[in-house]
Amino acid sequence: FDLENDAGLKSLFEIKSSEHFLWTKVKIDSLSKEEVKNIVGQQFDCFPVKLQNILQIPSSLFIWTQLNNDADAQFFTTPSQLMDKWWNKILNHCVTNGLNSERVLNFKNRLVSQMDKTSVLSIPIHAFPDYTTEIEALISNGLLIESGKKISFTHQSFLDHFAISDMLSDVYNGKSILDVIGEPC
Repeated sequence: FDLENDAGLKSLFEIKSSEHFLWTKVKIDSLSKEEVKNIVGQQFDCFPVKLQNILQIPSSLFIWTQLNNDADAQFFTTPSQLMDKWWNKILNHCVTNGLNSERVLNFKNRLVSQMDKTSVLSIPIHAFPDYTTEIEALISNGLLIESGKKISFTHQSFLDHFAISDMLSDVYNGKSILDVIGEPC
């Protein structure tokens, strides 16, 4: 849990300790390889070292668990690749369930733009009255959370990823960075 960026969690800790509550903060950095292996299973030992290191980051491990039935899931070398694959899976799931992909993309882009422009991590849900179905779909797929009538990404790194991707897309006129610079050696 990201105490500093999750409004719901943060509000819990604003309640002063009392006879009913005694809060202790525990900082969680990277997970150990053994902890990740307990979640991933024996196949973890066969993964490339880069992927093993990426999976030690809790948010990356969360995404990977969403993709673990995907044949490509063992070949990722960056958290960005994981996020792109997960986003595509979410988008495909939305389309399979009858949503329009352009509306889902439009909502995601508007949400990212609004959060980026206002420098906030959660937006009142009523700011998007025309996107109720899309919001519910992204919540059910684990990308967004709703807390106190506000929506936010389940982790700030997802917002950061989308904001950077959008910025690079604008800079390179809709082409991916790899289209512009070529595949790395």
